[in-house]
Amino acid sequence: MNLLRAIRVEQWIKNLLIFSPAITANVLNKNLIIELFFVFLGFSLVVSSTYILNDLVDLEADRNHPIKKLRPIASGYLNIKSWILISIALFSCGIMLIYIFQKNAILLTSIYCLLTISYSFKLKYIKYLDITLISFLFTLRVLIGGIPFEIPLSKELVVFVFFTCLGIITGKKYSILKNKDLQNSKIKNFLLEKYRTKSLESVFYVSFIISSITYIYWIFNTKYFEINEFELIALLCSAILLIYIKYFFISKTLLHETEDIFHTIKNSKNIMFTISTFVVLVMYGVL
Repeated sequence: MNLLRAIRVEQWIKNLLIFSPAITANVLNKNLIIELFFVFLGFSLVVSSTYILNDLVDLEADRNHPIKKLRPIASGYLNIKSWILISIALFSCGIMLIYIFQKNAILLTSIYCLLTISYSFKLKYIKYLDITLISFLFTLRVLIGGIPFEIPLSKELVVFVFFTCLGIITGKKYSILKNKDLQNSKIKNFLLEKYRTKSLESVFYVSFIISSITYIYWIFNTKYFEINEFELIALLCSAILLIYIKYFFISKTLLHETEDIFHTIKNSKNIMFTISTFVVLVMYGVL
């Protein structure tokens, strides 16, 4: 259980973005699903290896964090050498899977790793680059699911994912900045020095507005001419749910409760149901 917590299996859900180009382009077939699944699995293992590396870099800061100090690495569940070996094993297995099923995805995966490592050591302490880079890493998942498979990438999908993630990441930074229980934290000290709450609020408000407009534009500019009236209704209903989901996130952010967005979502059955319904409506509308 501690090992699963350390590699953050629950956060593999982020990597489902790899499937988004094929879904929105409606080109899924049996062989493509198999290839995408194993690239998803391989990429998830690679990402988990970077999570371990990041936690090792942030070891002292996590030990001073009221919640993160309970993580397996920070709590001393295994020694540092063991975690390094586990990270190397995860990375090697992940790269091997990707190479076997879609070797063209190796380059983008390598870029992801390079940027993630750079973020862990340096880039997370550069104003605005910190939130922009993480948003780009989410968008890179979309590119991994499209470019190597020669699936046409929707510009609306790329813009939607980038700005949605920018809003979420900014909300996380906002919650850290306003967390009164968090003391002696290098990342919080950086946020206190470089950011103001109003500027972070502006970023996540503007980001969510842009992503919402992009989603609605995608429905009427792209999908409107490809789908029937029932599928259009499903997508319009999904747009309403999307706005509600963003309202929920903003409300929780202003209450400083989105530092761990997965924990926030898991504690709300209502929003979990809403997100699930949103996904079902989108799938119905595009497939």
